Amino acid sequence: MARDPDRRRPVAAGSNAQLEFRGRAYSGSDSCNRISGRLTRVGGGHIRFGMAATTRMACEPTVMAAADAFRPR
Repeated sequence: MARDPDRRRPVAAGSNAQLEFRGRAYSGSDSCNRISGRLTRVGGGHIRFGMAATTRMACEPTVMAAADAFRPR
């Protein structure tokens, strides 16, 4: 399956989604679950995200909807 490198998704209203970069790692939250992984610099100001480790918490339905919109498919 080909991926569109310019694919962007809006963050749901009221979402607290966040992503932090440190060295070659990233971590953050999709409003409900924590996410973390490694980065690779591929040149031209671009980075590639490695496989993510995430928690799988159950949150309120509106928060879950925001989290689902943030998570890669």
